[in-house]
Amino acid sequence: MAEAGRRRAQVIVRKATDADLDDLVRMAVELQDHVEASNPKIWHMSEAGRRSKRVEMMDALRDPEGMVVVATGGEGELVGMATGRILRKEEMTVKVAGSIERVIVRKKWRGGGIGTRLVAALSSFFDEKGVGDITVRYVLGNVEGETFWKGLGFEPRIEIANIGPGKLRQELKKLMGSDETP
Repeated sequence: MAEAGRRRAQVIVRKATDADLDDLVRMAVELQDHVEASNPKIWHMSEAGRRSKRVEMMDALRDPEGMVVVATGGEGELVGMATGRILRKEEMTVKVAGSIERVIVRKKWRGGGIGTRLVAALSSFFDEKGVGDITVRYVLGNVEGETFWKGLGFEPRIEIANIGPGKLRQELKKLMGSDETP
């Protein structure tokens, strides 16, 4: 625990800059790899998707309705990052919502409160924008993510379920009878 406390003391959380782009891309891909390993049933990122991360992160840095924050440790190395953005929904009772898009802390730096500090920085951004609700999507099976978000008080409200088209046809056929074709 002393090691985690020392690491926490070394960490600075700040707004990301263009100079952070390469590390942001690497961390976004690391996060995707982590969640894919946590739950092999989720959609996996293609090579084209991996190549698009650079543009995606550049767009996040420039989004006036978004915020990218990083945690630097030791000698200025990026050890974590978080991205969030504002969602405006005039047709809903919550007109302005915040969406936490991703949070990752590099493995050797986990357990020292860095993720919490990154979310706190996003929370300040959301407060400035008058956000009425904050959402996050996380992958079931990513035990670290599930524990982290539940520990911050996030409660699941929507569950997304998937099925392949062939499997759906099989299930429909069972329910409808074998002589009917779905």
